[in-house]
Amino acid sequence: MTTAERKLRLAQLLLQTEDEATLQVIEETLESQQQQIGQYWAIIDALDWDKEGDDDVVMAPAIQLLSEQEEHVILDFYDWFARQLYRLDGEAYADASVEEGEHFSSDLFLYARCAVLANGRTYYERVKANPADFPKDLFFEFLLRLPDLAYKRKTGTELPRPSKYIYETGFNRDGWGDKAIVL
Repeated sequence: MTTAERKLRLAQLLLQTEDEATLQVIEETLESQQQQIGQYWAIIDALDWDKEGDDDVVMAPAIQLLSEQEEHVILDFYDWFARQLYRLDGEAYADASVEEGEHFSSDLFLYARCAVLANGRTYYERVKANPADFPKDLFFEFLLRLPDLAYKRKTGTELPRPSKYIYETGFNRDGWGDKAIVL
């Protein structure tokens, strides 16, 4: 089911709902989720691009901000982060990420998706909506370490589980169709 189909189905269910308590719970849940997503983007926005060239320094404010959150929030961020990379994992984005005739690298494509995410919500949403806007030769591999470094700073240990989404290149079935990697 596509996102548009899911939205339509949800809208239809909401229109059929007469129970005020149910509507209030749904409204509060959606507002809370939107607030949480805003906080996640604020962590991404904390990257200090004035220090470009020194990835540790660029990432330091985002790591600090995320590590100040409760453990479950860091884990939720990790899943959100992985989902954003997963959503950009698709053939249309991959094709747009390289010049015609240029060798495609699955690793570089992942690092390019990191760069799209690292450039913030507006840029991410623009690229997500229009794969042709996917950048060529723009990479930020170090961003992959953000959730783990924040969790390690908070707890002294590594993340206790993998993310809910496999963001490695080729795993998004919607993005790759029959070419998707299936475990």
